[in-house]
Amino acid sequence: MNLNQIQAFLTVARTLSFTRASNELYLSQQNISVLISNLETELGFTLFDRRRHGLGLTNEGRFFNNYFSNEMQSGKRLIGEIKLDKQRRERHFRFGYSSWIDPFGQIDLAVTAFRRENPELVFTGRQDDNEVLSGMLRDNELDVAIIPSGQVLGEKTFEYFPFAREEICLSVPDDITDETLDPGCWGLTLLTVASWNWGVFEWKRIVNQEIAELGLSPREVRVLPNVLSMVTQLEAGRCAAILDKRFGIGSKSDVIRHIPIKLDATPMCSCVRHRDNESPVTKSFVSFLKEFFSDKDADVKR
Repeated sequence: MNLNQIQAFLTVARTLSFTRASNELYLSQQNISVLISNLETELGFTLFDRRRHGLGLTNEGRFFNNYFSNEMQSGKRLIGEIKLDKQRRERHFRFGYSSWIDPFGQIDLAVTAFRRENPELVFTGRQDDNEVLSGMLRDNELDVAIIPSGQVLGEKTFEYFPFAREEICLSVPDDITDETLDPGCWGLTLLTVASWNWGVFEWKRIVNQEIAELGLSPREVRVLPNVLSMVTQLEAGRCAAILDKRFGIGSKSDVIRHIPIKLDATPMCSCVRHRDNESPVTKSFVSFLKEFFSDKDADVKR
């Protein structure tokens, strides 16, 4: 059974004429007859009374006429709903900031500029932990997430698009006046944030590896539940933390001093999307961010 058979049957049932159905469907009467005959064979019922003075529907024909008509209407409504949903999704752009990023800094200027160029779009933004953003990307609840390069979300189904260089620093109280980095962090406790995905031992291994790669050897490392508590404690107490001076939360604090950390590879802030997300808006947003920050990165290097 196929759509051509059903369409031929419904047209003949409405017109009660193979000739008129042939004209409407631009098919020969022989093709119409074959389609109807094959449909009757598959259903196991005769659908038309072929009378001397014209066609009539059998009881089974009337039943299937009502059934197929309703199904065709339902199918059209479903197609209409799918198209409407597609149009809504194409107008609705959902993005998320990592909790490590200042949502009112340079990236927000870029997002605002993108919104001005796309006034027809409806924007929805949120800030959350990377694990939450990862789940929302996976469940198609976000189109794109903006995260620091060192915080990979760990999903092979994600694509990463670096768009601007970061400035990784050791952030310390403002009364530390040294211009050069102290690998021992001036004896300060180094604050870190543990991922939900890590067990205690795995967290210690990863943190120790990251600290070693940065050339640091702090006297003590303390774990905190989230980056906001890290910045709050950094502002209030005698401690240190590794933050991004350019985009990171706490970058505008008046009581935090940022000492640059020299890295072999340039860390980049990235847009992350699910590989199945082929939205043209997402692609346009990624391209816009890359172009927006290209000149600014050149200024930072100079």
